[in-house]
Order: sequence, then C-alpha cells, then structure tokens
Amino acid sequence: MEHRLKGLISAIDDKTEHNETHSITPESLTFRQWSEQIYTAKWTAIFINRTQSQYLWHGAVEQLMEDARQDMAIRLLRLSEQPERQNQTVTAAYIVQTFKHVLTDRMRALKGRPRPRKWLRELYGNELAVQLLDLVCLQQLGHGEILEALRDRLNAAQVTEVLSAMSRMRECDRWQTSETSQNAEGYVESPDDDN
Repeated sequence: MEHRLKGLISAIDDKTEHNETHSITPESLTFRQWSEQIYTAKWTAIFINRTQSQYLWHGAVEQLMEDARQDMAIRLLRLSEQPERQNQTVTAAYIVQTFKHVLTDRMRALKGRPRPRKWLRELYGNELAVQLLDLVCLQQLGHGEILEALRDRLNAAQVTEVLSAMSRMRECDRWQTSETSQNAEGYVESPDDDN
C-alpha cells in the first residue's frame, strides 16, 4: 500500500503546477498539521481520485469528497485536542486509509449499507448476492469483467441470466443516479427492499 500511495502522490505532483512549499508532504505530520494539509491541491486530487474509484456511480463525486474531507478534518482536530495525541505524528498512508473509512461512513449515512434485496439473496445466497451487487451495481463492470470475476462460481449462461434478472428487478436503481426519475435527494426511487 505504501508503494502504491507514493506512486499516486508522485503522479499527482507531476500534474500539479503549484510551486507552493506546503504542497510537499513530509512523511508524517501531527493531527493538527494534517487537518490543514488535506486541503492542498495535491490532497484534493488524491481524495477526488479515491472517491471516483469507489463511488463513481454516485454522481455528485466532488460534493461527496468535500463532505468526507470536512468530516475527516473535524476528526483530526478532535484527535489533536487530546493531550496524549498533541505531538503524535501520522503518515500519509494513515490519512489515505482514514479518508477511505470516512468516505464509506459518509456514503452509508446517505444511502445505507449496500445490501442486495431479499430475492437476490435467496436465489444466489448472501455471499454471492453481495458480490453481484458490488460488481454490477457499485462498480458497474461490463459483462466480460463480471464473467471473469465470477468464473469460479458461475458459467457464462448463469452470468447472463443473473444480469437479466437484476435488470428486470431494477436491483441497481437505488445505487445509481438518473436524470429522469429522481427523488428529492437525486436518487432513483427503487422497489421495496424486501422484494
């Protein structure tokens, strides 16, 4: 993870045309220092990248990232106010991992925990139903990618059958935005969760 993080930071540094001294992140900072550092252009790009890779289907990616970053800044400031943690330093990897958790918490507050509906769980079992929901609805993978991911569990005909059933039952509607049939929050109305 540390190697992947350094590569991501390096790639973003190459794209960032700022010559500000605060855009260079040391290996570790205090919680209070991080609460300011996370608002730099470099960290904005890192957080947008993470949000898009995890929740591209959400639609309002920048707003989601901003809300999660604000939540994280508040957490970091609260940690910095604890006497035993005032001088404690944490690494960039800690910040990325914390952002991932805060982002997940934010999305769960908005949409609830991603969980397949009853019909899918009964038909394919809970574990496979959760995997199908993730691959089809959340990651929005194509047929070939889904087939590859499930090759040890389902054959091509079964994958086609389950994708058709999920489409008919509108399983993914509650996890995707739509310009035509949105409720007040901007999400598609979905059938009852118990179906």
